Amino acid sequence: MAMVQLGLPPGLTPVMEDLVALRTSRQVARYEPDARTISLYLDRLAPGAPVELSLRLKARGRVRTSGVESRAYLYYAPEIAAAAPPVAVAVN
Repeated sequence: MAMVQLGLPPGLTPVMEDLVALRTSRQVARYEPDARTISLYLDRLAPGAPVELSLRLKARGRVRTSGVESRAYLYYAPEIAAAAPPVAVAVN
C-alpha cells in the first residue's frame, strides 16, 4: 500500500465530493483530510504504471500563499519515498 500526503495551502479546502468519488471509484482505499494535508491510501498500484487523481480545492476567500510539502511513500517501507515542494497559489 502507498500513502500520498498532499499539502494544502492555507485558505483552501478540498471539495469533499471529489474525495468521496475517489473512494467510490476505488482509486483510493481511504482518505483522511486535516487542516494542512490530505492523506490518501492507495492499494491498487501496478509496477511502473502512472497514477493520476483529480481533486479540486475551494478558496475560502482571496488568498496568495503556498502550501506545505507533498510526499508519497510505501506504507510499510516509509524510507522509500518521494517529495514535491510547495506550490504558490493566488486566488483573486
